[in-house]
Amino acid sequence: MAILDPLIALHNRRYMTSHLKTLFEEAAQRGKPLSVLLLDIDHFKSINDSHGHDAGDSVLHEFAMRLKRNIRGIDLACRLGGEEFVVVMPDADLAKAYLVGERLWQCIATAPFFAGERVGGLDVTASVGVAALEFADDTPELILKRPDQAFYCAKRDDATGRRRRGLRALLQSFASVPRGVFGRITHRIGSQLHFHLANGLSLLLYLVTEALCLTLYNA
Repeated sequence: MAILDPLIALHNRRYMTSHLKTLFEEAAQRGKPLSVLLLDIDHFKSINDSHGHDAGDSVLHEFAMRLKRNIRGIDLACRLGGEEFVVVMPDADLAKAYLVGERLWQCIATAPFFAGERVGGLDVTASVGVAALEFADDTPELILKRPDQAFYCAKRDDATGRRRRGLRALLQSFASVPRGVFGRITHRIGSQLHFHLANGLSLLLYLVTEALCLTLYNA
């Protein structure tokens, strides 16, 4: 069975699922960190609708190239399907994964994507979610689900039509964030940061964060 995506030459979802399970089991048995980055190209459908599928394919290919250039050799980059990608990071805790995720977001957002001679350059951004192995009852499926929850919240906010600048996501668990990470996030409020830290879920912290995000958005 094929293990590579034919368009962009990244590993496909089938390979990611089996390999993540193996890496997860090894990390859990040895007490080693394991983190996952989930990336989703924003408004990708509008690229296909406005510029054609050839332009969309060019964006996917360039996205994959930028992804591979900005991760370690031991990291596993895969295409989940459509415009969704995942990076599995062995021996990387949440703080390290956050920094890699921010670097990836910046390398995607700061330079236009060439989408063919007819279209030229397109500005592209991505949602980046982070999760890590941290709880005794964690599973590979749960780790992948946490960034998905942050994506849903961020894209729900986008549906209002307001352009967001600054912190554009729900920080869903302050308690499990390593010391210093939240400080770096709050320090960057006001810069163009489009990043999702999805790690654990506490209802109280969720509600507090909702209120914080609404205050920032409406300022």
